[in-house]
Amino acid sequence: MAIRARKILENVVYALVAAFNASRKAAVFGAPAADTSTNTTTADAAVTAVADSAVTAVADAAVTALADGSDLATTQALANDLKAKYNASVALTNDIKAKYNAAVALANDIKAKYNLAVALANEQKADFNALRTLVLDMRTKMVSSSSVHYDVTELPIASNDFRNPTQSNMQVTAADGDGTPPTLVALANQCKAFYNLHIADAQAHKVADAANGTAAADATDLATAQTLLNELKGDFNTHVASTTYHPNADSITVSAANATDQASADTLANQIKARINTHITSASTGSTIRLLDP
Repeated sequence: MAIRARKILENVVYALVAAFNASRKAAVFGAPAADTSTNTTTADAAVTAVADSAVTAVADAAVTALADGSDLATTQALANDLKAKYNASVALTNDIKAKYNAAVALANDIKAKYNLAVALANEQKADFNALRTLVLDMRTKMVSSSSVHYDVTELPIASNDFRNPTQSNMQVTAADGDGTPPTLVALANQCKAFYNLHIADAQAHKVADAANGTAAADATDLATAQTLLNELKGDFNTHVASTTYHPNADSITVSAANATDQASADTLANQIKARINTHITSASTGSTIRLLDP
């Protein structure tokens, strides 16, 4: 049966592991591909510890406002003013240099840590893809010459614990026909519902069967139960014999006579129940993964 997993990375990883473990325990037909999946060994990506770069707080360099020197006194004043402004300009240049170097150091550290994160992500991708390839190969090898399905159609998820992604096989559990219309109605309706769900399962089949669904209305009394069961019998027999939908045709068919009264309807319904349950579980061992929208 398929393991259902929502399309969230952590859920998919858990599902892959569950499917892989089930496959390893299963009887495998043919040698699986070599296990090329490995544990990721690249160091964890890390945040940069380099301090943020900062803007310079040194005042802008300024031009001198003094007039050209015309004598000793004005020339000395001009020279002193130029010295002061030159020194201020040097201080500004040095501060810019220091902050530029700090920015370069920060950028280089970010580059190194980004490259490490890329390397880690690439290694995880490779390991994940190798594991997925192995699981899919094992699934192919597990399809024996007699398997009717690639997987068993499963019931919906019973819990939200994605760390333990297990389901139950879909099986008709309504009580067998016992000579009363209410019991027959319940059995006929569940057989129809589960059969229609099963043939729509594209993961169990080569492709979903859209041609052999049972369209008769749900049963409400003996007469409508007979109509439903007679149609379901024909639909089921056509479906199971088809290699359009199955790797191998199923040899089981419903052979009970069409329903014409309570007794014949009970006999037919009970056989349909047994045949549906056997047909659904005729599949390779192990589990596939069914992705669900989050």
